[in-house]
Amino acid sequence: MTFKINKSIRKLTIVYLGSIGLIAVLVIFDQVARNYTFYTQSVAITIHLLILFLLAFQVFIIFNKATKKLEGFLNKITQTNEELKKSLTGQQDLEKELRRKAEELSSMNEVLQVGEERFRKLIEYNTAGIFIHDGQSIVYANPECTKILGYDMFKLFTTPLINIVHPDFRPQVEKKLAQMRKMKMKKTITFRADIQVIDGYGNSRWIDLTTSNAYEKSSFIATINDITERKLANDQLQEANKLIERRNEQLNLVLTQFKKQQEELIKQSEDLRLANEAISKSQEELERKNKIIERKNEDILASINYAKRIQQAILPTTEEIDRVLSDYFIMYKPLDIVSGDFYWVTRKHYKAIVAVVDCTGHGIPGAFMSLIGNDLLNEIVNTRNITSPELILEELRKDVQRVLRQGTTLVQDGMDIAICTIDQFPEEYKEILGKPKLEFAGAGNPIVLIQNNEIKYIRGDNIPIGGYHPRHTEKRFVKHTLFIDEPTTFYLFTDGYQDQFGVGENGKFGTRKLRELLLSIHQKPMEVQKAILEKTMQDWLEEPHRQIDDILVVGVKV
Repeated sequence: MTFKINKSIRKLTIVYLGSIGLIAVLVIFDQVARNYTFYTQSVAITIHLLILFLLAFQVFIIFNKATKKLEGFLNKITQTNEELKKSLTGQQDLEKELRRKAEELSSMNEVLQVGEERFRKLIEYNTAGIFIHDGQSIVYANPECTKILGYDMFKLFTTPLINIVHPDFRPQVEKKLAQMRKMKMKKTITFRADIQVIDGYGNSRWIDLTTSNAYEKSSFIATINDITERKLANDQLQEANKLIERRNEQLNLVLTQFKKQQEELIKQSEDLRLANEAISKSQEELERKNKIIERKNEDILASINYAKRIQQAILPTTEEIDRVLSDYFIMYKPLDIVSGDFYWVTRKHYKAIVAVVDCTGHGIPGAFMSLIGNDLLNEIVNTRNITSPELILEELRKDVQRVLRQGTTLVQDGMDIAICTIDQFPEEYKEILGKPKLEFAGAGNPIVLIQNNEIKYIRGDNIPIGGYHPRHTEKRFVKHTLFIDEPTTFYLFTDGYQDQFGVGENGKFGTRKLRELLLSIHQKPMEVQKAILEKTMQDWLEEPHRQIDDILVVGVKV
């Protein structure tokens, strides 16, 4: 820019010096011309003026061009200055904008940090277990995971994920994890299921698992909740529903067993049907019918309770038993209001006769069979004077088949029984009759005898009382004899006690455990033995276990 200005000044200087030179030439020319004539002088003046005009005009043209160029150049300088000012102003605005953006980014960073802290606290203090895994092992877990799974953080991160899953559920979980690893981020897959896991203490627990591959390419997020208590509650609810179903089945059996009640219900149902055809289906009529049904249910329940009183009435009273046995206990726990188990005690011909009977079923059907069994035992022993235990069972088998018309009907009900006789003859007869003895025979049910701290277990014969079985018609019951001139304790029982499911690893209480228990308590007073048996069964039937059968145990010391 400076170079262009200097060039223009040089041009003006040349024009100016040229003009001065021309003027000097003209002055010299003028002095010469003064020596010529006037005419010549006039022509010279004219030429002089003309040349002077031409020179002045040329100077004007050159100066005008230089002036225009200088003005154009100055305009460019002004325009450039304006552009520089605008550029400087834009740069300042840009700096302001950058500072504003930086402040916004700083503010957003603070917000993100606060949000990240809140998210971290949400994860850390969440009541659900939250963890991130790569399909093989856990890479992050919140504290709640350690509470639910029972692992510390180190063991949780070093234990393969599939090893935490219960073996029964591993194939299902492995299949779903493989599918999620294969899909990665191509498609979001969410897997949710109630599964069992093995916690850090080796216990089985139920969890609600939800896992998804919508986290990042190489990892998956999962949540877990402990639902063990909910599962147990559901199991208890199912058990309660089964109990309700069983009660309903018993109610149906009651309806079929009580013929008079059944006929009355049929009549009532017919009356209701006719009434429904005759009148409109109004709410009042429905309420009336419901009340009738409620009354009938109350009548049925009252009938069951009355049946209980009848059954209790046929059982020997404490006074009657005391006249026959001096030292004994009876543990009797029916499953329902009435029972299919019953005990029978009498004395005949200097013999005490004790029987423990388990009839088919429990509840109402068993109660009916117990009435039949009690009447038949009274007839066989007290009327027919049969006192040998194996002969009593032979007669009882034939009588049950006769009374229930077995062989010609579909009725196959019967009973298991253990029966024994104990010699109780006076002292003066001992020299004649010899040592007192105990005789036993059984149909399905056993006897346990303890003498001199040694236990003896005698099984009953595998011959049913009741039911028509042609292959058993030729079999005969066996009588077992044991002398009781030394202190002896014996026990008769149905299968109810040993068949109860409880807290043990093997399910049922079992005959072996019952024999061991009887051996350990046989020297204690009879009432104490009964209390121990009851407490043992009470402890055995802890939640969620329930009594599943009638229980009857009779113990006698002779």
